[in-house]
Amino acid sequence: MYLRSDSAETGTRNLVSIINDHQNAVNATALYIQQDSTAPALVAMGNVGIGFTNNNQKLAIKQTADQGGIYIDQDGDSSAVYVEQDGDADGVFVDQKRYLYR
Repeated sequence: MYLRSDSAETGTRNLVSIINDHQNAVNATALYIQQDSTAPALVAMGNVGIGFTNNNQKLAIKQTADQGGIYIDQDGDSSAVYVEQDGDADGVFVDQKRYLYR
């Protein structure tokens, strides 16, 4: 499938919408990506927002449920999370009256 938009329209719009809003479809997955090669399964050019309609961060996740916001299950010998920080700002900062220092 190839989708292209060559519109000069500058307003906010969705090029692709996947809507599954039936209340009984509790086990339905709206989008499933399986990549069996070494190429990336998803390449997002621009900002990515999960739970946001508009965001100005490279990755923004809005946590609204009584569940964890990010879950990483690490199997193997490499790092599950790696933050490379070049500059003077904190590499990792947690703002919930708890601070994680770099």
